[in-house]
Amino acid sequence: MKHRVLTLTFGIAMLALGMSLAGLGEAETTRRNPAWPQDQDTMEAMMKAAAVTDHHKKLWEEVGDWTTETSILMGPKTMKSTGTATIEKVLGGRFIRIHDKGVMMGMPVEGIVYVGYDNLKGKHISLNMSTMATNWSTAEGDRAGNVTNYKGTMYDAMTPKKGRPYRAVVTNKDKDHMILDLYDTMPDGKEFKVMSVAYTRKK
Repeated sequence: MKHRVLTLTFGIAMLALGMSLAGLGEAETTRRNPAWPQDQDTMEAMMKAAAVTDHHKKLWEEVGDWTTETSILMGPKTMKSTGTATIEKVLGGRFIRIHDKGVMMGMPVEGIVYVGYDNLKGKHISLNMSTMATNWSTAEGDRAGNVTNYKGTMYDAMTPKKGRPYRAVVTNKDKDHMILDLYDTMPDGKEFKVMSVAYTRKK
């Protein structure tokens, strides 16, 4: 009986060893002959896609502390409020992070926006989130001179499933002043301005 138990135990151990060696052999084969291309052209393309370019460095001009004046267009009325914004470089300068704080309709609000330039798409990109929602929105666009025109899809309580187009226009007037204009879209497709934020660099 003891001999049979030892034989069974030895057999299980050898099976485990064989499976382990097979796994090592497979890993070694993968290491020597990876499916992922590693030729020089591919590596150069990957480095180029991750590189910090003049497009990114242009965004660095916005880094700093700002005061904000927000105008919310509610039909014929305009609501105004003030706030602050801090802009900093993140991830080696591949993106900037904008942290806004202010008041909207009597409630304190915060917003965080990541802005960058996608080398693969050749587009400026943004990721936007705030305390006014539990989802985020993304947009991409092009810069011409000192104006960047972003387009994206907005999802909120009015259009939670389908979403609707929106547009954000950033105008860098000079190194100390910039304006963000936000445009929404009516059900009939007509566009209208809903908000404008004027940024002034703190001295």
